Amino acid sequence: MFAIAYDGAHQMYTPNSIDFPEGRPSIRLESDVSLAKDSRERTRCAVSLQRVGPVVVEMQRTRTINLDERVLTPIQIIDILFRQSLTCPYIQYVSTSHI
Repeated sequence: MFAIAYDGAHQMYTPNSIDFPEGRPSIRLESDVSLAKDSRERTRCAVSLQRVGPVVVEMQRTRTINLDERVLTPIQIIDILFRQSLTCPYIQYVSTSHI
């Protein structure tokens, strides 16, 4: 369905690592864009991306009430994927989905 899962605020997940120029761990992309309900013709916007690393799924070994990143991060990613799929204009063309 999607190659990128984005929570709409600050977290983005991809199935593969993104290669940034010159092997840098982060990148800043800037562009002039038109924004809805903005009287200015163009507004300068920027997006910063930082590679963090792979998500390790450790759900089977968790037996306590204290849930940590190993459990919460995969659940958060699945939540983002499900919410994002509700707004996907191409969902009607998808017969199977893989997470």
